[in-house]
Amino acid sequence: MSGRDHIITSIECAMVCVGVKDRRTKLVCFNEHEQKQIARDLSYGIMDAVLDIEGRCLWVDSGDHGLELILYERAKDAVRAAAQIANKAKVRSADGDLELQVAVHWGEVVLDNTNLKVFGPSIQDVKKLQSESTSDTPNVSQATVDAAAQERACGDLSNRCWVFISYSHDDNKRPNFVEELLQQTRPFEAEGKLGVFVDTRIRPGDDWFKTIMFNLANHRVAVLLVGPGFFASDFIRSQELPYIEQAYLRKGLKVLWVLLMETAYLDKTWLKDVQAAHDRSKPIRQRGKMERNGIWADVVTQITEPSNRSFV
Repeated sequence: MSGRDHIITSIECAMVCVGVKDRRTKLVCFNEHEQKQIARDLSYGIMDAVLDIEGRCLWVDSGDHGLELILYERAKDAVRAAAQIANKAKVRSADGDLELQVAVHWGEVVLDNTNLKVFGPSIQDVKKLQSESTSDTPNVSQATVDAAAQERACGDLSNRCWVFISYSHDDNKRPNFVEELLQQTRPFEAEGKLGVFVDTRIRPGDDWFKTIMFNLANHRVAVLLVGPGFFASDFIRSQELPYIEQAYLRKGLKVLWVLLMETAYLDKTWLKDVQAAHDRSKPIRQRGKMERNGIWADVVTQITEPSNRSFV
């Protein structure tokens, strides 16, 4: 451990590497607007493909621009995911010369829990594989083939539960409900039992859209702090909630929602059929600090149940 909330974990796992190349120059060359659109299209395609695969995975920030990396617990799931990504993730450009690259490698990486960046010599191996692959034929290393045949699996993160927190800043003003919840989760994060994503942890310079998409894809539990601002947010309503619903229906994502304030739109959504994490007859904002702390503690207890502990 390095620092209070800084956990470094070395893991052996299957890595699916996704990138884009220019067929003519072998370099990614497009303007800023195209770059953002390509990145978003790629993220949506990867998200859709990942939701189709039952195997547990973690989609992380590789720390390298233009390189998407999904870590899989089992090699055979990574191979299936690569095929799905090659089929579903499309890249478009004005000249039509961009090509998707997908590669799979079994190796060791070092995961920084705070920044979710991946390092290690095996990343160079998978990038080399990627440079030789095409959109039609994901390049699978022999190490991955051998690992799949042996049913090798990564167990290093099996006791960690990854949690996505979704909320609106408009609902989170005096008191700071998110901070009250995080005070309850921090000791579990420091012990390596929880990995928590919340947008306040997006660093300056990070692509916030990509960071949120990464974390939507790979979390085992979603905690939704619901109020009028939550549904008024175009991004939450049109981007986050649909993918959370798909993960809930297709991958068994556990959804815990907390009613901060009454909101008329709640009964128009699929959340009305999901039991709230507390007695919703009295919204959180109507409760005192001690009563709220009891609810946050109960939410964290529900998060840390043994059934939620998985490498997503």
